[in-house]
Amino acid sequence: MSFDSEDYDDSKLQILTLAMAVARRRPGLRVNAEAPGWVPTKMGFANGPHAPDDLRAGYQTQVWLTEGTEPGSRGTGGFFFHREPEDDVHASVGDTRAQDALLDAYARRTGVTLR
Repeated sequence: MSFDSEDYDDSKLQILTLAMAVARRRPGLRVNAEAPGWVPTKMGFANGPHAPDDLRAGYQTQVWLTEGTEPGSRGTGGFFFHREPEDDVHASVGDTRAQDALLDAYARRTGVTLR
């Protein structure tokens, strides 16, 4: 099995763009995305045990967003890294035309639409 970082990056871009599209189209829901960082897992391959990020901080962000008990965790359409807003993202993530194009591509591929 080989690892293609371009495919990995593309999949993460699509996930984040999808999350922002759902947040926009479903304003009554809290929809956010979270990056745990490079944490020590088997996905890290040979370097997994040496990954520099904190696994606990990654999942704590998920819990924090789910609970929504603090003001910073109550919004929608955010992207977070260790409970802090992350804005170093590709410009297409916030582009509603790019979001809609991605949803249209998914609909063509699956036959399922997000109304």
